[in-house]
Amino acid sequence: MNRDRAILYTKTSLSAQNIKKTGTEYAGQWHKNRFHGEGTRRFNNGNVYTGNYVSGKRQGQGKCYFANGDMYVGDWKDDTIHGFGRYYYNNGHR
Repeated sequence: MNRDRAILYTKTSLSAQNIKKTGTEYAGQWHKNRFHGEGTRRFNNGNVYTGNYVSGKRQGQGKCYFANGDMYVGDWKDDTIHGFGRYYYNNGHR
C-alpha cells in the first residue's frame, strides 16, 4: 500500500484534509471522511468524473470523461455505470 499523502480540498470549506494517496484528486463535498454529495474526481489513469457521490462511491447522476476521449453521461450505482445514460465514443459514435 502506498503511504504517500494527497491534499484534497472541499467546496464546503477552505480547509484541506490529508488522506492516503489513492492516485486521485477530489474536490467536492464530504460526509464522515468520505466523498458525499457533489464532487469532481481526477483518477490517476486520466479519467475525470463529475457528479454525485454517496458514502465514497459514484451514485446517481454523473459525467465521466475517459482518458481515451470517450464520455459517459447518466446514472451510476455503487461506483459503476448503471441505469439510463448515454455513452459517447471518441470517434463520434453514440
